[in-house]
Amino acid sequence: MIATAIASAGAATSVGIGLVPVAQIAPLGSKIDAYAVYDAQNTCDPVAKPGVVAVKDLLNDNFGKHSWGIDRACDVGGTSEHKEGRALDYMLDAADPKQRQTAQSILDWLLATDEQGNAHANARRLGVMYIIWDRQMWKAFSPKLGWQPRPCDGSPGDCHTNHIHISFSRQGALKQTSWWTSASPAPTVSTAPAPPTEVTAVLAPDGSPWVFGRAADGTLHQWYEANNGWLERSLGGSLAGDAVAVRTPDGNPWVFGRATDGTLRHWSYLNGTWPQRNLGGSLAGDPAVAVSPDGSPWVFGRAADNTLHHWTFAAGHWIERTLGGSVTGEVTATLAKDGTPWVFGRTTQGALHQWYLVDGTWSDRDLGGPAGGDVTAVVAPDGSPWLFGRGDDDTLAQWYFAGSAMSARSLGASLTGPVTVAVARNGTPWVFGRAKDGTLQWWYYVNGTWFDHNLGGVVEGDVAAVVAADGSPWVFARAKDGALQRWYYTDRWVATPAAAPTVQSGQTASASAPPAPAAR
Repeated sequence: MIATAIASAGAATSVGIGLVPVAQIAPLGSKIDAYAVYDAQNTCDPVAKPGVVAVKDLLNDNFGKHSWGIDRACDVGGTSEHKEGRALDYMLDAADPKQRQTAQSILDWLLATDEQGNAHANARRLGVMYIIWDRQMWKAFSPKLGWQPRPCDGSPGDCHTNHIHISFSRQGALKQTSWWTSASPAPTVSTAPAPPTEVTAVLAPDGSPWVFGRAADGTLHQWYEANNGWLERSLGGSLAGDAVAVRTPDGNPWVFGRATDGTLRHWSYLNGTWPQRNLGGSLAGDPAVAVSPDGSPWVFGRAADNTLHHWTFAAGHWIERTLGGSVTGEVTATLAKDGTPWVFGRTTQGALHQWYLVDGTWSDRDLGGPAGGDVTAVVAPDGSPWLFGRGDDDTLAQWYFAGSAMSARSLGASLTGPVTVAVARNGTPWVFGRAKDGTLQWWYYVNGTWFDHNLGGVVEGDVAAVVAADGSPWVFARAKDGALQRWYYTDRWVATPAAAPTVQSGQTASASAPPAPAAR
């Protein structure tokens, strides 16, 4: 039998299965599969996958035969890995003492630490993505949280008091993990540390924050709140730079990014899925996006020849045009009060430059400078543009129009990297950036005067900010260990971890979207 002497999931013990012939399972090495990331159902393929069937057989052979279910019709209920044949419902009654003990033995075996000190060893080797049992949930994508309460509607099925639900990664479902291949996964080879991951944030249709960023493997990842915690998923792709997220007037988020081949990529949230589209082009910089009041997007970016390019969507097609110029670094875009786009960037000579529309024709002008880094633009309460960025003395600089001329002033603090701006409901901006000591810095504008405040923390990479439906700001950034951090404001600033670091690369992309796993 499976080592039922396991006392708890934290105790090191043998994790082999005695009843399975040794010839079928080669000795497991010291290396182990990474934890599965959350990769929800996004297709209709209700055929039981071989890895799931094999786990069912494994449990029946070692814990006695029980009823079970794997596949589910795609028109029944919401998002579920059952609809892709990669979830197992193993029927046990939490109210029956004997069956409850059987369930506990299964869970202990899955989550035991092996003799090499690998936590949750069998779950990882089998490609387990998450487990739900008796109103609680264990997530491979947040393993440090352990078992967490999971709200339910009171029914045995939704509360999972009549079965253990096990969802599998696509690799686990296809028997491509080390339990089945009898081989340790190949180690990740890296010649240099992964670059800091920048993040971008936007409000979801329900008003909650969705955060996006490039993971260490180059794929686009999404973080969102669900089930009293944060979930992370891969949306696929192969990004060379940072993503940017915007919200359309109808409340749907769009994400744009520059792929490793230089093309512009677009992810749109459509009917619960995240389809990705290649918009072409040859970019050398990350995109900037502004969305007009009618919902049409304006996308801008620096091309490989350092000219400014833009993409518009009309009659069901994306159209790319060049606006010329000689740009360095990244550009920023915002909407004027008349709904037309303003684009700002730095020329190869270091001066600030603006592109704008007049009666349907693009014009541009020099604004002077120099700027010490990339800038971020917002529309001031009086309708004029305000630019923020690192000045040539490394402090936060603000550029604004005084009459017809652009003026600049220092707002203090020593910065590294660009800043981000969130506009409050009264139209005044909040500016956030990473100070040279790695802490988060905040500037705010009250009655014509700028104030600044250090929010602490240790930030790696640039920050993202979004204004909640109630008008309060949310700020997100990566910590040095890659974990996502969040700051939010009530009557004071509160810093909390939002999600653990991304721990696995190379996952199959998921085109699914929230909500998080519901009743299975």
